[in-house]
Amino acid sequence: MRVFAGWKGAGKTVYLKKHREEAARRSARDGFYVSDLLADLPPTTTTVMTLAQSRKRPDLPGLWTRLWRHAIVLSAATHLLFDPKLSSYLAHAPDQFASSSYVRRLSEPIDVYDTFRVLTSSAERRLSLDSTEWDRFESLTARALEHAPPVSLYVDSIDKEFEAAPSYWMRTQEGLLTALVDLINSHKFGGRLHTTITVRDMVISSIMRSTHASKMLDTGYIRTLNWDPASLRNLVLKKIRELPRTLLVEPEVVKQDSVRAWLGFSKIHNLERGVDEDALDYLIRHSRFIPRDIVDVGNTISREIESYPSSFNPERFRQIVSRMALKHGREQLFICAQEIAADLLPAGLDDLSYFGGMEHLKSMAATLEHVLRSQRTDIITSDDFALLSREIEVEFEQYTINPKLDRSTLVPIVVDALWHNRVIGYRLSSSRAAAGAYHFYGVNSDSRFDLPSEGVELALHPCMLDAVPGLTPSGGTPVIADEHEGRR
Repeated sequence: MRVFAGWKGAGKTVYLKKHREEAARRSARDGFYVSDLLADLPPTTTTVMTLAQSRKRPDLPGLWTRLWRHAIVLSAATHLLFDPKLSSYLAHAPDQFASSSYVRRLSEPIDVYDTFRVLTSSAERRLSLDSTEWDRFESLTARALEHAPPVSLYVDSIDKEFEAAPSYWMRTQEGLLTALVDLINSHKFGGRLHTTITVRDMVISSIMRSTHASKMLDTGYIRTLNWDPASLRNLVLKKIRELPRTLLVEPEVVKQDSVRAWLGFSKIHNLERGVDEDALDYLIRHSRFIPRDIVDVGNTISREIESYPSSFNPERFRQIVSRMALKHGREQLFICAQEIAADLLPAGLDDLSYFGGMEHLKSMAATLEHVLRSQRTDIITSDDFALLSREIEVEFEQYTINPKLDRSTLVPIVVDALWHNRVIGYRLSSSRAAAGAYHFYGVNSDSRFDLPSEGVELALHPCMLDAVPGLTPSGGTPVIADEHEGRR
């Protein structure tokens, strides 16, 4: 596996580290080299935006791909030259390899993010990405690799930076993924340089719409970490079975009913909808469908049970789930505001502090909350969507500082941000899925980049009922994630 893709909190970093640990254990037996460095400090969002704004939009895919290819190759070169475990294999390497201007001022192995910074620093920008000097250096690195064990590098694409400007970071990560695929298919590096990365699932969705889709479709080295309610349910049941008896309300029934053993009940009455729900389904549908949320709320519940086992009841369970839904819902609204702000930023704007100003983002998140509250319920019909669109145009016009931006483009910018961040889901009008079942981005492999615009009914994620005061549930059927494959 060379690529782990997924939504925030899906476990990309965990899988990458496990993959690296397993590779390190096998390295001596299998005869390859695993870097001691894990690239987990990416360039700043300001750096990425400044680089992006320095080029015309059509030139950006090539820029990012070349930059990441150079960064990966240069990182491999520093390992070859400065790690004793590899440098001993360079007896036959040409002198020009060690004396190249690309490594002359370096003295130790550095990871891919650090080489990216070296290549984009003001002192090094004079080195053209398309220069014959680089071509020679790349060829020398490939020749040196022929005499050394295969080299494995690891790059973790941190979600926090991605959320600061998703549209910018998505193009950057697309370039990283494209560079990786090109190196895998390269006759010079394919079998000698092994790089494993993490990217957001949005990157895969975007690339599948591009001219690079054919490269990705035939690959078996991309693993997308899509968690659906069924897999999350299995995760919770596994965690319950691992709990000590002191964290179970009714430990004697753990084999018959794990959920009841943990909570003391397995059903919960939904007061606002007037229906009974499976307690575990209730917990999962109020999460963002990622393991991180499940673990967070599960740990909180377990601490409560440990402290007050005899008084833990369905009402306390509801309160804990509601508090976590409020926290996660507001976090998603703020992340949506970051994405919208970046998309509204005019090309060439030098004052990046405007984009990143905390008060500006808080104001935009509050506006987003106001727009959603205007819907009154969690279900958005086609008539409701027309009203929502007008509300978006009116409320978000104040954030438009790009004179060339048409007011009508505000709606897809805002709605796509809500879709990408699982604030809204959709259901096809012709769907035969269970009542209340909606597709949310990245759940059950539905990672289409754009939200369908016709023949759909929209629904707000259940956590929005806690995060947006004034919203009320529509009817007696709870909103759930569709258990079946997306794109139906």
